[in-house]
Amino acid sequence: MPTASATSPETDSGRPGRPRATLCRGCRRSSNCSPHTLPLTVDLGFYRQCLHLPPVPNEYSACAATRLLPGFSSTPLPRTGWTVTASDQETTGENGAAANVLDGNASTHWHSEWSGTAVPLPHSITIDMHKTDTVAALKYLPRTSSSNGRIGRFEIHASPDGTNWGAAVATGTWADNALEKTTGFTPVATRFIRLTAITEAGHGGPGPAPPNSI
Repeated sequence: MPTASATSPETDSGRPGRPRATLCRGCRRSSNCSPHTLPLTVDLGFYRQCLHLPPVPNEYSACAATRLLPGFSSTPLPRTGWTVTASDQETTGENGAAANVLDGNASTHWHSEWSGTAVPLPHSITIDMHKTDTVAALKYLPRTSSSNGRIGRFEIHASPDGTNWGAAVATGTWADNALEKTTGFTPVATRFIRLTAITEAGHGGPGPAPPNSI
């Protein structure tokens, strides 16, 4: 049965500064069958993680691990002096203030406004670090007390001044579970980071967006 292996991450000459793993399939059915490189290069970002490819009968399975690039760390930035604003927040029906995402308390959360007339998606929350720093990832911890309002499809933007945002530095869809999510992207020197919830996980329609922390 053919098997797959992953080389050690290396710098992709086509994308300077980005590590990669090249998946190779080796054939064991005959002695004259040489290994060859599959047309698949996986960009692994800047953090240690494991990329699992589901096994395919008579084809391949693999797991490739990353390494940290020199000069980058997975250690969270210190939050001293940070402030946060949101497109909307719930402070009447519950303590769902946007500021809760920075308090380090997993039992509090930011909740979109729902009392009276609920504000529909999308919902966004913006962090002002009050200084320029290099950011290469965002971590999101969903509310631990309920599955209500977990973020599904999302966008992450960066801005040097809170006015000019440009294209998203990352987009994607988070799984519908309570695990902390980490999304990496090309390092950017920025002061403002904005997370926008486009859909609610598991529902895909209007709904609240309550992160415990960002």
